[in-house]
Amino acid sequence: MQSGRRAEPSELEKSVLNVINHLRRAGIYDNLTLSYHHGRRIFVNNCKENTESFLENQLNEVINDVGITSVAFYQLGEDNKKATNLAGRWGMLWRRFLGEFIAKNSPSPTLKNKLYQFTGVHFDNPRTITIAPNVTMEYIYPNLVSIGNGTTIGEDVHIWSHILEADRFVIGYTEIGKNCTLGVRSVIWPGAVIGEGAKIESPCTIAGVVEPEQVVTAYSKIGYHKIM
Repeated sequence: MQSGRRAEPSELEKSVLNVINHLRRAGIYDNLTLSYHHGRRIFVNNCKENTESFLENQLNEVINDVGITSVAFYQLGEDNKKATNLAGRWGMLWRRFLGEFIAKNSPSPTLKNKLYQFTGVHFDNPRTITIAPNVTMEYIYPNLVSIGNGTTIGEDVHIWSHILEADRFVIGYTEIGKNCTLGVRSVIWPGAVIGEGAKIESPCTIAGVVEPEQVVTAYSKIGYHKIM
């Protein structure tokens, strides 16, 4: 799998531990958590029983040995608003400002890509990547997004390395390979790995692995059901 410079495993580990600390400070998670991994994902549930968590002690080992691409936190509780402060607010605000109000509408492809790169997105070479207007780029954990040379991203595509929903938070790598095409209005979820030369027709939802040179037909949902 050849893509933009993939974020090092330590980046995902650091980001996950950051999420855990925020959730604990918000009173949502404590030491009584149940964690397990299945395939390329880790699942964390807030449970009532005294269950030992392996996350802090074994997270790096699991990410390296198993090839984890995403971590999902469940049972956040009714007061989910406390979990929204999962990154430094000022950092999140300036990255969103650059992405949403400047890069998203910039007529200059080079400036657009350099701004996304400045926020933390990994590019092999920003000059070789085409990003259409109105693309929504990850702004909380952009360091977990990588995009390979020669890739074209259509208008209104959403690229995320986090999801925050009513009772669930997911964080993970989003890896887009070289010479890929992402069709208009496609959504790329955390944990997605899109192989070199793959073509994603519009619109699709990608949350799993797309093989190199694979063509994904319109309205397909790859790996989406696994994180729902």
